[in-house]
Amino acid sequence: MTLAGIVCRGVGFWWMHRFSTTQNILLDPLQEQGKRIKNSSHIKHDRIQEVHPQANEIMEGIEEMIAVVSESNLPPGERKRALAG
Repeated sequence: MTLAGIVCRGVGFWWMHRFSTTQNILLDPLQEQGKRIKNSSHIKHDRIQEVHPQANEIMEGIEEMIAVVSESNLPPGERKRALAG
């Protein structure tokens, strides 16, 4: 019985070593892929941060243009009131 237990433990340790080695082989590329995705997302985030202030300026310009177009579509009498008020 003791001999059978020693053999079973040896087979179990060998099996777990083989399993963990295979698992590491599969996980290494996933870790590299995760690092690449993380770096890519940081780059994209930095680009968005650079563009974000410009987007606000563009939106302000669009709002000004909408106001000008709205005023130009008013009838002449109301246009004077809108400019005066």
